[in-house]
Formats: sequence, structure tokens, C-alpha cells
Amino acid sequence: MGTNMGMKNLILAAELQPRIMRETRGLLSPNTHAFSTLITMARHTYDWEPTNRQRINHVPCRLYERGIMFIADSQGYGKLSAKESLEAAGKPGEKSRIQCKRLESGAEAASKDVRFLIECGFVKQLRPQRLGRNASYLLLLGSPEENRLVEDWAWECIEAGWKR
Repeated sequence: MGTNMGMKNLILAAELQPRIMRETRGLLSPNTHAFSTLITMARHTYDWEPTNRQRINHVPCRLYERGIMFIADSQGYGKLSAKESLEAAGKPGEKSRIQCKRLESGAEAASKDVRFLIECGFVKQLRPQRLGRNASYLLLLGSPEENRLVEDWAWECIEAGWKR
């Protein structure tokens, strides 16, 4: 089912870039970090419309469920510079400590981005996070009519037992 993973979604998300703006000191400027988060989410969701196989297996389209930590890691928050790696080399556990701290910082930034994207109307939370399961976010990349169809399909999949 990976053949239609996110390619159309990436194109649609890229078209939204001019609309992902934030106000800084009274001026509008691109929110590149939120855009990067949307691109990561789009890349890891199935394109609309579902294939026959997706329909049979009730696999939702444009439903991101990999989690905030995955976004932070994808954006490089867990990576160390060469200098930091050398400095941490002689200290047991130091590399892990720095990576964890960075990932936590990245998760905070990604959470803020997702909230921003929800406020802008590009993402909708369908299910909250709970123990053992990430939150489910629907990407609203199409027209209002298409987004309604995508959401209806996602709920149909969830009600049919989609758990991811």
C-alpha cells in the first residue's frame, strides 16, 4: 500500500506554503517551521482517493498518526553536530542525554506547529493521544468538499477498526 504514500499530499501541502504565515512585530512572514511540520505529516499519510486495497482494508487517507516525536526526529532534533559527538564521546550517557533533551525541545516545537496548523485550518485532530496511541490528525489539503469526503472516509475506517 506504500505506492501512494504522500506524493499527492506533498504537492498539495507545498501549494499551501504561501498561506502558512505568522505575524511577527506586526508583519506577516512565512512560518517555515510549521510548513516543514505539515510537509512531514503529508509525506507520511496516504493520498486521497483510497485504492481498492485501502477500501477493502479500511485504511484512511491523509490521517497522520506517527506522533509528534517522529516529526521532531524527522526535522533533525535528535542529531548531534560532529563537535558535540566528539565532546560526548568520553562521557558515558552524555550523547543520549543531549539527544533526548533535543528531541524533547523538538517535540515542543512540533506540538506548537500542529496547534498553529489546526488554528489555520490545515489540520484537524480526530482522536487525542492516549497511552499507547498517538493522536490522529487529518490533513485538510483539498477543497472543503474533498476534505469532508476525506474526513468521512477516515471516520468510516476508524469505526471499522482502524487502530494504528
